[in-house]
Amino acid sequence: MIAYNKKVNVTAITALSEVLTKHFIDSFVVSKYVDVRQKKMIDVGTGAGFPGVPLKIMEPSLELTLLDSLGKRVAFLNELLPLLNLECEVVYASAREQSMKVGYKACYDIVVSRAVMDLEKLIKLTTKFLKCGGHLVALKGHEVESELNSAQKMMQKSGLKLSGVDRFSLPNSNRRSIVILKKF
Repeated sequence: MIAYNKKVNVTAITALSEVLTKHFIDSFVVSKYVDVRQKKMIDVGTGAGFPGVPLKIMEPSLELTLLDSLGKRVAFLNELLPLLNLECEVVYASAREQSMKVGYKACYDIVVSRAVMDLEKLIKLTTKFLKCGGHLVALKGHEVESELNSAQKMMQKSGLKLSGVDRFSLPNSNRRSIVILKKF
């Protein structure tokens, strides 16, 4: 990723220590809160493949779809996955258009997104992917209270209930939050 990023910008984080902490460790946190074993997950706005690719490396039974609306990121993922010997579906589309397609609507156990958009918009654009009982997992910055308050009506409208919010610090002291919503 670091070498590819020198040709085509797919991530702003390129120092090895920051890649390990801000990309990989941050991605692995998801598995502490939701079981990804033998689940079907879509990573919305995956960018350079985070958090989806590290989770797939950690748990090969995860059936993973990587979704991004930027062609250069999709091209990177299509080169990366064979090098890692990982089988994942890579989709070049927006969440809005993809969530309406047969085979994507209401068929995922987990929707995950990392620092893509505010929570209200994320709920509006991604809930259609979720099965009943599925989880929307949003990796956010440390302060999420205002986003949670703003998203209350959209949660109700979308059939989501807050399962939990947790705050944590990465080894470099960057503070993060994880928001878990369940579709009922």
